Amino acid sequence: KLWVSDYAYEGALHGFEVSLRKLGLDTLALYLLHQPLPQAMELTIGAYRAAERLIADGRVRAIGVSNFSTEHLEVFLPQVEVVGHERRVQQPRGAGGERAARRAEPQRRHDHRQKDA
Repeated sequence: KLWVSDYAYEGALHGFEVSLRKLGLDTLALYLLHQPLPQAMELTIGAYRAAERLIADGRVRAIGVSNFSTEHLEVFLPQVEVVGHERRVQQPRGAGGERAARRAEPQRRHDHRQKDA
């Protein structure tokens, strides 16, 4: 996960390299933004755009977000190109006290392979 202390485009690229070095890896299967930074959403978006670049460069296979509310996603999603492979959305606790998480298939916002509904 990328921590908010590394948010912004360049910070995210640096944080990714630090994570790889600590893990002793060359690539990652999944890279998540840990949580939104609502008071500075432009930093969150910059960090995610860096993650999009990491996919394009083949450094990571999947990206996503964690701990975003539906309201955060409504602001965030129109401003990014790759719709995350993993979205862990904060939802009210269910009857059993659990939090719901949603998984999503990877797709680009302008993916012409999608069929019209």
